[in-house]
Amino acid sequence: MITNQRNPKKGHIELDLEREGQPDTPSNSEDGARSRLSEADEELVKPESEQKEEEEEKKKKKLSPLDRAIKNAPGCIQPLVSRILPYIGPILNKPQRQPDGLVAGALDLLTMLLKNSPSDVVKAVYETCFDSVIRIVLQTDDHSEMQNATECLASLLSVGKKEVLAWGGNPGFTMKSLLDVASRLLDPDLESSGSLFVGSYILQLILHLPSQMAPHIRVLVAALVRRMQSSKIAGLRSSLILIFARLVHMSAPHVEQYIDLLISVPAEGHSNSFVYVMSEWTKQQGITTRSKAKLAPDQWSSMLLPAKILALLADVLIEIQEQVLGGDDEDSEWEEVQGDLEADQDLLHSAAATSYTRPSYEYLDAMAKALNEDKDDGDEDELLSDADPLNEINLANYLFDFFVKFSQSDKPLFDHLCQSLTKPQQNAVLMVLNR
Repeated sequence: MITNQRNPKKGHIELDLEREGQPDTPSNSEDGARSRLSEADEELVKPESEQKEEEEEKKKKKLSPLDRAIKNAPGCIQPLVSRILPYIGPILNKPQRQPDGLVAGALDLLTMLLKNSPSDVVKAVYETCFDSVIRIVLQTDDHSEMQNATECLASLLSVGKKEVLAWGGNPGFTMKSLLDVASRLLDPDLESSGSLFVGSYILQLILHLPSQMAPHIRVLVAALVRRMQSSKIAGLRSSLILIFARLVHMSAPHVEQYIDLLISVPAEGHSNSFVYVMSEWTKQQGITTRSKAKLAPDQWSSMLLPAKILALLADVLIEIQEQVLGGDDEDSEWEEVQGDLEADQDLLHSAAATSYTRPSYEYLDAMAKALNEDKDDGDEDELLSDADPLNEINLANYLFDFFVKFSQSDKPLFDHLCQSLTKPQQNAVLMVLNR
């Protein structure tokens, strides 16, 4: 049984290879954390402290004038980097001697340059700054420096990919350094704000260095679970759940083996890591708007995991309908999408026919995010290559096929699970089956 809250919140790595099986130690304080929450047409209900963190993160994600200038004049990046590196290198090499904020600012600038640079420029940045950035993550106690250094390494991996291992002349040592960073960021004793961007970093490791990461997957899973359990920041837990989701895709078509791995890894307070991860994942799903929150307090319920998953998928069908409608009154009608089934079917046909291509990681991060958002709204999506196969998924068509095949392959189970759906969810599923 999975305990689920109806009003969910959207919630540095020294892969400590020897810590597996040790108990988690929760952090005692969380300072300066910035939440990686996606924007939505309606505001999610969250504590005031999390709203402030989100506002700070939104400001950072906006393109700076320099970033826009580089995008509009790509030819300037090489001479610009050649002038900047002689100044940034010494700053990062001796961070303890720098004024407050200078190291974090230099790392932020370096990250911005990496995202807009060709391979030869990225290699020059690597040769000048890689060792220094690694040391900063491993040694600093400043969370701003740790966060920015993590983002810098994620950007370096995103652009340099597996070539990063060869640039240093010692691939084994470079890989060890990257794992040491992962180990520190996933240390459950580290305050959560220092680990805030570890999810993006690990994602780049498993995307671009899959063969090198494969031997460490079990240890990685255990470290992710410990970090999630010790974190009090919902955004950090949410970002780590995305890593588990990505590993599911990467394990296909042998997903059962990955699930068996999760079941074999212990999780404090739960039967195993699979039970814990699925429990946390279900808590992240759904939307409660301000008007709904005023009318009803938090409610807890217990339901079977397959029924919960089917309900979430049905909610996505409802969301697709609302996005196609494009109405502005979703706050009052979020869970009341009923009416003429034939008209609704036409809307779903329209959704499937359009280019409704949406990466699955975005949906997991925030189901309320506008489906046709501007790709320039934030920087994190830029770390995911256009060639990423998840970016090619047409979510509407994928869901339509899933419901049809499920209903045909195991109709008794399908009918049983559908009985637990709400009326709007049942209507949404019926539209698909009757199309």
